[in-house]
Amino acid sequence: MHGHFTATGLERSILMVDDGAFPLSAPAVAAMRSTLAVAPAREVGRPDFGLSAREAEVATLLAEGCTNPEIAARLFVAEKTVKNHINSVFAKMQVRNRSEAILAWLGPWDRDD
Repeated sequence: MHGHFTATGLERSILMVDDGAFPLSAPAVAAMRSTLAVAPAREVGRPDFGLSAREAEVATLLAEGCTNPEIAARLFVAEKTVKNHINSVFAKMQVRNRSEAILAWLGPWDRDD
C-alpha cells in the first residue's frame, strides 16, 4: 500500500541513503527530471557559495539526482572523493543534506522575500 513500509524496508532505505543512494521510485525521479527539464534553474544570479569548479560539478550532479557511485563514474574519481566533495559542498552551502543542497543549488536566487 502506498505510504506504508515495513521496518525492514525503512532500514534498507536508511542504509541506501547512508551509502549515497537517492531512494525515490523511478516514476518520482522521472517526474523530477521532467520538471527540471521544463523549468531549468536560471544560471544568472546563482551564488557560487564559494564552491570550487569540481564542487560545482558535484552540486549539479546532485541536483540531477545522481547517486554517489554515478557521480564517481561520471567524474572518474573514487566514491570516497565524491563523499569528501559532498561534505565540502554541504559545509560551504550551509546545508545539512542532499535535499537542502539541491534546493539551494537550483534557486530561485532573486526572490524578494
